Amino acid sequence: MPLFEIFKREEIPYVFFNTNIPEVEPLSFIGQNLYQSGRVSAELMYAGLGHKHDCQFAVLHVAEDIQNSVHLAEKEKGFRDYLKEKDQSGIASKHF
Repeated sequence: MPLFEIFKREEIPYVFFNTNIPEVEPLSFIGQNLYQSGRVSAELMYAGLGHKHDCQFAVLHVAEDIQNSVHLAEKEKGFRDYLKEKDQSGIASKHF
């Protein structure tokens, strides 16, 4: 990423807010743990609905390019991992 190469070369410190890109080595990151956010949302849904064995979940991405949306991918991974631990395999994904 050219901008961060300039920052590194010029020894300009920078901090990320909300979205972290650890491979460019920012001074710090301020924001939520995206993976954990997905897990918490799945835990809340499971507590309300998922303990029923016939329950299914849908993950919908509306007008988002998921390949370029690290924040969505990490949240979805946390969501899926939690439900997988609870033996909930009824999760569908759809991109619109």
